[in-house]
Amino acid sequence: MAFKTVILCEKQKQVKFLKSGYKLNKTKSFNGVVSAHYDREDGLCVVGLSGHLLELAPPEFYESSLRRDKAGWNIECLPVIPDGERWKLVPKKGHSAKETKRIKGLLGGIEWAFKGNGQPGEICIAVDNDKEGELLGWETLEYFGLADHPNKTRMLYSQISEKAMMAAFDGRGDAKDWYTRYLAGLARLYADWLIGMNVTIA
Repeated sequence: MAFKTVILCEKQKQVKFLKSGYKLNKTKSFNGVVSAHYDREDGLCVVGLSGHLLELAPPEFYESSLRRDKAGWNIECLPVIPDGERWKLVPKKGHSAKETKRIKGLLGGIEWAFKGNGQPGEICIAVDNDKEGELLGWETLEYFGLADHPNKTRMLYSQISEKAMMAAFDGRGDAKDWYTRYLAGLARLYADWLIGMNVTIA
């Protein structure tokens, strides 16, 4: 059975307060990581990111002949400029096996909440109230193919506490009101990638 509402947080601290406030005592684990908290009776599930779990695919994804060998990069392929309005997102590579395992575990919990039980009736974006937060929330929806979900809401708060988080959830509004802030974050991300990747290789 699909959840009535899935809340997507940016930080595990936010997950902790919503889990406590709404008494979400059931959990789902992936890769040994507890990554979803829920209550079937109320149909509510809370999942969380941990900063950036996703990143843009590397230049080699778009230009296979660019790959580096002993002689270095094939710089005749530059500049690499991906096509389309949305560029490929992939799970972030951790700095250690433990971190990679955690990233995969958290993404597994989000996928389970979003798709493993059927599409939820509502997706509530509960990331930080800034452009970077907006980027993290929306890019996660893009990655799982849910950016066009018909019922997306946004909760805003300036304090991370159980009381503040619950009040923000009760007062949540339409997520589309904040969509342009996501686009601003996306523009910065793409510009950073274009300059950073091409110049570094060159």
